Amino acid sequence: MPMKPKPLPSMETLNSLFEFKDGVLYNKPDRPYPAKAGQPVGYEIVGYQFVDIKRQKYAVHRIAFYMHHGWVPDEVDHINGNGMDNRIQNLRPATTAQNAQNRSLLITNTTGYKGVRTHKRSKRFQAQMRINGKQKHLGTFDTKELAAEFLDLARDMVHGDYANHGTFRSI
Repeated sequence: MPMKPKPLPSMETLNSLFEFKDGVLYNKPDRPYPAKAGQPVGYEIVGYQFVDIKRQKYAVHRIAFYMHHGWVPDEVDHINGNGMDNRIQNLRPATTAQNAQNRSLLITNTTGYKGVRTHKRSKRFQAQMRINGKQKHLGTFDTKELAAEFLDLARDMVHGDYANHGTFRSI
């Protein structure tokens, strides 16, 4: 079970420290080195941007969502899958399941298609996806392309706007 993120500092505190403009969080006053006034904040950790406030680490996308909308959901999803793209039009509230549905193709994938794997004994291609938290086998196909096409339709039906077919989307 994922950990619930720590609460963000107050809106008053955030507004005194930062300005959010065009997907970038900027320092208002000089802050501890190397944060200079007018400079973008943050540092990257595994594809996401973070900033320190009073020795606590916070995700920039959560701060951006909060500063723009005035509230913050349990999870903030990057629509196009790029964790460094913190433009408001790329951020949306999500459940843990929805956030997971929007993941792209894993680096360990060997077929080139999300949810498709080779069935070793039959040499056919299995289509599988998570539905309501459970892994479901949706069928076996002669080609990986047919399995992927079937999965794309199933993902669209089940996951709606959060469906990701294994590629990043531009917005």
